[in-house]
Amino acid sequence: MKYTHQFIQLDSFAPSFCYYQNNNFDESNYELIKYHQLHEVLSEAEQINKSIIVIYSNKDLPTEYHTLLDRVNHEKIYPFKLIDQFKSGILILNEENLSQVSVLQRDSSRNIILRLSQKKIDNLFEIICSLEGTFSKLTLILLEIDKFSQEEICSYKEQLVKIRKKIVKWLSENKTAEISILTDRLLLRHMNNCDAGIRHFTLAPDGNNYVCPAFYFDKNLSSFGLINSENTNLRLLKIDSSPVCSICDAYHCKRCVYLNKKITEEINIPSQEQCIISHEERNQTKELRADIVSTLKNQTELPVIPEIDYLDPFELLKHKKHDLIRNSNISNDITQELIDLALLTDREILIKVYEQNKNILNFLKNSQH
Repeated sequence: MKYTHQFIQLDSFAPSFCYYQNNNFDESNYELIKYHQLHEVLSEAEQINKSIIVIYSNKDLPTEYHTLLDRVNHEKIYPFKLIDQFKSGILILNEENLSQVSVLQRDSSRNIILRLSQKKIDNLFEIICSLEGTFSKLTLILLEIDKFSQEEICSYKEQLVKIRKKIVKWLSENKTAEISILTDRLLLRHMNNCDAGIRHFTLAPDGNNYVCPAFYFDKNLSSFGLINSENTNLRLLKIDSSPVCSICDAYHCKRCVYLNKKITEEINIPSQEQCIISHEERNQTKELRADIVSTLKNQTELPVIPEIDYLDPFELLKHKKHDLIRNSNISNDITQELIDLALLTDREILIKVYEQNKNILNFLKNSQH
């Protein structure tokens, strides 16, 4: 792998900036990255011109750490408590911080990561409106998406419609209107995912390199996220190794390998919820593009987003399932037990088939052409 970015998590109190959770704030288990390791990785990254992203926590760092970090150009990801300390970087805004957003000064250059659970979905539009003028880009992270009900997904779609209309209004007023869930897909012509373990990895406080910080915090999955571990097959992280994702055009999707492993137990097979939510966003981006072209008149160079009749890319594969089972070239690879699992969903069957033979989904993908 050729890595272009290096994440450094300074300590075990560093906040989550993505889908994973950090609930480890026990002082007795506190870990701080060793100074010599920090110095070594910063020096190496500088030498090969690798971008450095440092994740700070609320915990005070020793003076020598600050001195070292101040000498190196790096992007900062930091919690709400440090807004007065850092004038640039990426601010993490959690639900518990929403009551304090009034202290945020208007700043059209600030990047914000907004992390919300499903209980806040009905208020999403209102929350985003309350942040108007405080960001250059707002990245939304929906937590515990595997627990989203169909009703909550429908509510999310309703919120997306409202946000879409607000974006068009902001753009017509020459205001900043970059909101990841709707604007990221606008200019994309191919997948632009998180790419953890492909373009970047994370040095954690325990001195190990992980695909991303999530695998450091989730001890049940840590061994699967260690770089250079026999349990971590980095080849599977690539888009070509994911037959479902490689036929999808929700190009903005995070394609979170941690969520994949946690929910489906396969690092390159996404959960149904992740797919459906990304496609609801993709479809509203399609409407946003039409709104922009109609309203602003001069944005016709935006890539066309085609109409689709599904919300889950597995739908593109499932009609091939029974043909696959009957196919004489591969039928020996599938047990009768899997064939008879009529009570399972199409997605569950395909995942189980995939566990039996890793080439199955590639066969399905290729049979589409």
